[in-house]
Amino acid sequence: MGTLSASPTVLSRIEGSNGKCITFSLVGSSSYATGGDTWDLSSFFAVVDNIVGGSDGGVHAAGFDRASAGAPSTSKVLFYNSGAADGGDETANATDMSAITLLLTVFGR
Repeated sequence: MGTLSASPTVLSRIEGSNGKCITFSLVGSSSYATGGDTWDLSSFFAVVDNIVGGSDGGVHAAGFDRASAGAPSTSKVLFYNSGAADGGDETANATDMSAITLLLTVFGR
């Protein structure tokens, strides 16, 4: 199973009384897992509501599999190859994405 970095670079951070919005830059996992790479965000959020983004090369778009009750330690980020013939195949299992910089914005509390 792929795992995204627990220590990404924070590019921007907005915090209010009702929530947070943080944009991260991080390197993809060395072995993407079908169904999504796990990303532990518990050092930033108590609850993760949504993740959006993609890669800096514009080929991989991000999807989000929200864990039960928004648990930040078991959220999964799925990647889709927007350059595929049908425009949306999930990135193949075990794909090395470690050369790709991911730009992800996370919304939560």
